[in-house]
Amino acid sequence: MRYLALTIVLLMTVPGALEARELSLEEAMSLAREHSFRIRQTQQNAVAAHEAHRAAIAERFPTASATAGATYISEVATLDMTLPPPINYSFSREMGANEAYLADLRLSLPLYTGGRLSGAIDRAEATVDYQKALEEAQVDRVCFDTRLAWFGLARADRTVSSAEASLRRVSVTADDIRSLYDAGAADSTDLLEVDIALTGARFALTAARNTRRSEEIKLLSLLGLGASETI
Repeated sequence: MRYLALTIVLLMTVPGALEARELSLEEAMSLAREHSFRIRQTQQNAVAAHEAHRAAIAERFPTASATAGATYISEVATLDMTLPPPINYSFSREMGANEAYLADLRLSLPLYTGGRLSGAIDRAEATVDYQKALEEAQVDRVCFDTRLAWFGLARADRTVSSAEASLRRVSVTADDIRSLYDAGAADSTDLLEVDIALTGARFALTAARNTRRSEEIKLLSLLGLGASETI
């Protein structure tokens, strides 16, 4: 009774631990594409290839550069002039200004590069196509691995069900043999044979469950889910 009460408490406190996730093949492939590190890596490589292609094309365009500077002169030369009589007029003028500004604008255009720019653009474009093909191939590979793991888990489920049915069948046979033995219609050899068959059925069920768990972990890793989940 103590162990039964402990089991009931555990089931009440962790109800989600026994809930299995229902997952169709389409949902599995969608999760795999969303969480695949390999797909994200190839996508980033494709983005980098596109940027390199744009940079190679930009090399053909003219480039503009501008610089500006300013100077300040504390003392500026002055012109002092006095007109003789009968005008008797004098004046003073500064020769220049305290502040001076200078701007330099330049436009550079590649006139002849010997095909270097065209070759760089062609290589960048080929890299874009190559990375795009790699991305598509990686998506196909992830979908293929997910299908393989999904069907492997489905097959493991059928194997577990078959092993459970076999164990039930052998258990019924064992009960019949023991009843016959008690009635004197079977001997110890029959009991030994049925015990061996019962042990083999139990071992087959344990092996089937271990195989199913292995297939389940393989699928969970492809889907980006935790190993503690159940499908």
